[in-house]
Amino acid sequence: MIRSIAFDVFDTLYPTGKPKLFDAFRLAEQQVMREEGIEFSMEEYWKAVEKTTREIQSPEWKNDKLKFPIVLLKNMEIQKEGLAQKIGVQFGIVNKKYKGGQPEIFPDAREIIPYLHQKKILLSIISDTDEDWIRGQLKKDGLLEFFSEFYLSFQIGLGKGSGVPFQHFIEGMKKKGIAPDECAMIGDLSVDMEAKRFGMKTILYNPGGNPTSHYSYPPDYVIKNYAELKRLLKSD
Repeated sequence: MIRSIAFDVFDTLYPTGKPKLFDAFRLAEQQVMREEGIEFSMEEYWKAVEKTTREIQSPEWKNDKLKFPIVLLKNMEIQKEGLAQKIGVQFGIVNKKYKGGQPEIFPDAREIIPYLHQKKILLSIISDTDEDWIRGQLKKDGLLEFFSEFYLSFQIGLGKGSGVPFQHFIEGMKKKGIAPDECAMIGDLSVDMEAKRFGMKTILYNPGGNPTSHYSYPPDYVIKNYAELKRLLKSD
């Protein structure tokens, strides 16, 4: 029985755009590598992305703006001077395009949150999102009151790929008498599914049907919308 649910934010509760920000970064780096004449298989690429997402959580990369392309190229065994910088330039262009504004929460997410609260399920946020931003968004949408806990990388100092935010969440839930296997993480990325390492159930929010074969920790459940979450909880 699920008694506590933690949500990721971007592309789980709030859209970052079309394509979503994570995908836009990936398309940008793929384009740069192809323009540079670098050949790679998509299977090789996605495995490297998965590995990179975890490795950049190390404190040594904390303040390096080029950490993702540097580590990605290392994991793909690609050595080409200036390539990480070229990818970084494209990241900046993508980020500028997506930055700012107040995105509208997904309509079915707006409906599911009060429903879950009514069902006495404790709601939290586990995200690499800025705290002031997400609190402001939830307040704007009249949903802040439904969330009791926030576990954010900007507070903790390490991102989800390190596992530390999940550990903090589990410690917080244990103080409330809620066991890890009574908790679920809902997110749209492979890094969100790493909550499974710590005994939590994992639910991949995947409306686009993106491939998951490269995930180190396959999700326990996959949903395309939050109506499916309702059905899942009823059958749990």
